[in-house]
Amino acid sequence: MTDDQLRMVVRAFGWSSPWDAADGTPEAEVRRRYPFLAGLHWGWRTAFDSDCAGSDALTGYVEQSPATEAVRGQYESTLAEWLAGSFGRSA
Repeated sequence: MTDDQLRMVVRAFGWSSPWDAADGTPEAEVRRRYPFLAGLHWGWRTAFDSDCAGSDALTGYVEQSPATEAVRGQYESTLAEWLAGSFGRSA
C-alpha cells in the first residue's frame, strides 16, 4: 500500500482504525515507515512515563510536563504534515 492509499484509510477511518491483526493501526504503520516519527512517539511515551512516576496514573489525571507537551505537540504536528502530504518536502 502506498502512502497516498494509507492517507485515504486514515481520512476515512481515523488513526486508530483497525489496520489488520498483525500490523495494528495506520498510526503504527506510519511509524514503521518513518523512523523519525517512531522516535518522536518513543520520546513522548518516555516523557509521559516519567511524568507518571510516583503518581496514581490509573485513577487520576496526570499533569504533563512542558517537555512532554512539547514532544507530543511535535509528534502530532508531524503526523498532520504526513497526512497533508507535506512531511519530508522542502518548504
